[in-house]
Amino acid sequence: MAAKQARVDLTGDQKRQICVYKRENPDCTQEKIVRHFKAQWKMSLGRSTISDILKCKEKWLTISDETALLKRNRQGRHVELERALLLWFGDMEAKNAIISDAILTEKARAFGERLGVSSDEFRYSKGWLTRFKHRFGISKHTIHGESASADMTTIQSGRESLRREL
Repeated sequence: MAAKQARVDLTGDQKRQICVYKRENPDCTQEKIVRHFKAQWKMSLGRSTISDILKCKEKWLTISDETALLKRNRQGRHVELERALLLWFGDMEAKNAIISDAILTEKARAFGERLGVSSDEFRYSKGWLTRFKHRFGISKHTIHGESASADMTTIQSGRESLRREL
């Protein structure tokens, strides 16, 4: 009896690469695709894995960049609320705002009220917040000194004038 093949977890990006390769090489068999990516990624792939991925090729070709690196694409119960919170978080991060877990949770509650999510139906718990942050790759960053508040255009022009003087 043959040994059972080890389970392989592929990221969304790898699955997208398989679908793009098949689209660019429509006459390529699944066995050839297996050999191609085994050589490229140095991992064992099965033909049935390729088959399963190609069955859902529309999903993998349209996967967003933010979830492409995840091995499992899990969504929260309230996708719209999490999208709104993620957009707000991105805006605040671009402004170098300091955002604590308490602020993130309060903003989630505010978006939940606007989107009609009742607090009876959904709890804004620490567990939910931890999973939300994990799903979207949000982690704690320490800001040292005043480097985050420096204006990069002023720094660049100052460097150029210093070069001219030297």
